[in-house]
Amino acid sequence: MKLAATLAEGEWNISLSTALTPESRMMIRRKITERLENLAEFLTWDADPYLVITGDGRLVWIVDGYTESDLHPYSRPVTTARGNSYNYIRNSVKATIDAYDGDVHLYIFDSEDPIIQTYQALFPALFTAASEMPADLRAHTRFPEGMFSAQAEIFRTYHMRDPESYYNRADQWDLATFTTGQGGRPEVVTPTYMVAALPGQRKPEFLLIVHVHAAQ
Repeated sequence: MKLAATLAEGEWNISLSTALTPESRMMIRRKITERLENLAEFLTWDADPYLVITGDGRLVWIVDGYTESDLHPYSRPVTTARGNSYNYIRNSVKATIDAYDGDVHLYIFDSEDPIIQTYQALFPALFTAASEMPADLRAHTRFPEGMFSAQAEIFRTYHMRDPESYYNRADQWDLATFTTGQGGRPEVVTPTYMVAALPGQRKPEFLLIVHVHAAQ
């Protein structure tokens, strides 16, 4: 195994070092996204992993996973900042990655999604039910930014309930934009997490918001 690791990594110290023992382990894919993409490349992973602390003090990354398709009938496509386009998206999976040993678990949070049902049938040992996620991790799950951005883009037009307003685009919204520098191209403001009390409520909540304004 040491020889194979030496050849794979091109590092002779792996074979020459006396510090390695039969209990030593090599973490080959240390990046969060790289581990997930190699484990389940058929899912799209949110670009904003976040770190939480468990009840026993361990650090664990949580990453939202999406099932996507561009073949859903009668649905408007959305193009992401990465350039991929889809007209079907569901936040069906939440992954946890232990920051110490790299242990990965994929929990299904949308068991009604037909795409994730198919993947679960193909790889039954890969997925775990959401009910099996430890409570101290479950308490930190949140609505994902990628899903919210897709909903905000669609809601720009489809918030209009009056047919005449809808077809004339009389009340279409635009997402707020910002420019980073002189002569730079405007970029859409990303959704923001914040803690605030909604109107009429006293208890603050963890919210995900995005700024919109009426289209000119």
